[in-house]
Amino acid sequence: MRAAALLLLASLLPAPAWAGSDVARNGGPIRVSILSRHLKSMAAGELDRILFELPDNVSCVRADGGTRVPVKTIEIAHRDGAFRVLLDGEAAGDRVSLTIEGAPGLTVGVRFRDDSRRYPLPLRIDASPREISIVASEEPERYARDSAAAEYGPQPRSGAEALEALSLLVLARAERARARPVHGNAHVCDLSHCQVYRGRLDRADTSIGEANFPWRIDATALFCEPVFHARCGGATLGDGVFSLGEKRAPGVRDRLLGEGVYLCRNGREGWTAALPAGELRSILGGDTGEIAAIVYDRAACRLEIRTDRGPLEFAPEDFRLRINRVKGWSFLKSNNYEVRKGDDAGGAAYLFSGRGLGHNAGLCQHGALALAMRGFSRYEILCHYFPGIGFVRGAHEREPDSPYLSYVGFSLVTGEVLDARYAQILSRSVAPGSVFKLLVSLYLVARRPDLARGYRYTCEGASADTHMPEKCWKPGGHGDTDLSRAISCSCNLYFASLYAHIDRADFASFIASLSRRPGIALALPDIDGDAGFARLLCGLDYRVKLTVRDLVKVAMTVSPVAVSDRPVDEFRRSLPAGGLEVIRAALAETVRTGTASGESEPYGSARENIEPLRRGPLEGDDEPGGMVPSSSCWGKTSTVMAGTNRYLSYGLFLGGDRDRGLITIVARGNGHLAARWGLRILGREPPAR
Repeated sequence: MRAAALLLLASLLPAPAWAGSDVARNGGPIRVSILSRHLKSMAAGELDRILFELPDNVSCVRADGGTRVPVKTIEIAHRDGAFRVLLDGEAAGDRVSLTIEGAPGLTVGVRFRDDSRRYPLPLRIDASPREISIVASEEPERYARDSAAAEYGPQPRSGAEALEALSLLVLARAERARARPVHGNAHVCDLSHCQVYRGRLDRADTSIGEANFPWRIDATALFCEPVFHARCGGATLGDGVFSLGEKRAPGVRDRLLGEGVYLCRNGREGWTAALPAGELRSILGGDTGEIAAIVYDRAACRLEIRTDRGPLEFAPEDFRLRINRVKGWSFLKSNNYEVRKGDDAGGAAYLFSGRGLGHNAGLCQHGALALAMRGFSRYEILCHYFPGIGFVRGAHEREPDSPYLSYVGFSLVTGEVLDARYAQILSRSVAPGSVFKLLVSLYLVARRPDLARGYRYTCEGASADTHMPEKCWKPGGHGDTDLSRAISCSCNLYFASLYAHIDRADFASFIASLSRRPGIALALPDIDGDAGFARLLCGLDYRVKLTVRDLVKVAMTVSPVAVSDRPVDEFRRSLPAGGLEVIRAALAETVRTGTASGESEPYGSARENIEPLRRGPLEGDDEPGGMVPSSSCWGKTSTVMAGTNRYLSYGLFLGGDRDRGLITIVARGNGHLAARWGLRILGREPPAR
């Protein structure tokens, strides 16, 4: 992975007032100055030639007069201190302007030494003896995808969402560059200080398929540069690293808050460096004075060098680049470090101890990969590194699903995945919240049928029992409630009240048995007395985690269809007759009159979560946004506090229709929203297999 540094000029300019999707829709191709490093190597005598090979359906046109040149090869060489352009081996003159043209989608091959690349058309070559410019034009989506793949290099398929997140950032960078180009007749160049680009990449060699941007970054909600780097080492520093003054966006802690796991912090990214005091003074300039100390405030993104002539202040990246231009680009590997004064080889020196690789602002590529492999979506990854980021619909998408929606559709008979927002979602670990009530219900059916049939509780919306949650989610309560009604309306107090009627050890034994049959792997956390047990039973203990793969097993267990999965089938057959029917009837009622019914109200991120949901009925309803699920739909809703480095409200829905199962997860939403999205997806035609 390569660190993409921010252009210094761009970092000092205010963000342009460009609408999020207008540039994407109307801006045209991205012009990229290509082969920059190779041309420098050629001028230094390190590379002998660059050869363009033109296929039959591609033409070469002289830009000065529009004359077509019938050639098969264009060679760039550097001889006797001057650049030369040769057409089929013949010199083309001292000054040459050529355009290689072809139908949309065609490319031209480029060879140098033992390497080759393919670049999109049109491609413009402007050459004189002293300098040469080669500019390719590419559609923004394809450019973003290929640039992201070039930045990351080969990655496993499980990291695809990280590459897609990076693609969205590159697309935003390209749109900003198009609004304020700094490369003359090109918007960007292909070097790492601007944006790595190696031409068109073979999709078979990357984890990214066809360009897929149903939602894009909303520039009006992005208050920092869309930058990224290789490794943060546990924390990013925000875009204040580039210039002194007020930071537009702070850094974030690169960890999973609930698990306490750092995404980019291990022994591999640590580094140290020693800089002799005299050498530091020489790098900074002879009039610096005697240096007394270096004080680095990472939180404020401010580095101060105290001297006998007064303090000198630097932005962290400015200081790092000044040092690295002299000491080598890998000397200070990142801006995430501590510095102290000490001794090195017998003399005074400043000792740096840090983590990470790159400027430490924006998205951390290593951390993004870790999130992707844990089942988070591209949009959640971007929200992790850019708090407050928003999204707008892509140029070619009329009715996209919410960017905060993740889902997987599967066969309730076999468990086979039929459709998924992204493949790695099955590995996602989630707090089941109220979906845990289904496991409690299965326990009641299996081991306490007396409670399943006869226990009732009057929910008044609040409880005086100090062992129970103070309130139910519904202020007025649910009234007289049995198991069926408690499931359909997701009554917290009904399930919490079971703490006084269930043996804790027996319940734990039952939960442990689920890993054998039907294959639901769940480890209960340590329970703190009756109050902790009550919170667990009603789904408010968010330390409980299930993978989406486990939730598929839960859905198959409670579904009304016959299953071919042997462990699930054996478990269902072991239950008392009629026990599952109580749960199934309640899940059907959840969709008809319970927590999955009714029109969606504004909640969380309305533009992304609500508006797309209301743009069309599911079936047979004339009201805007109305949804009439089929009579065979069923499901269970849940709302939990979850997230990565900060807590957000998440909605979860587990359900099905006929032999199709579905699990939806909606960030910045609630269980009702997750259910409405789930019912909408179930109402679509199943995907072709």
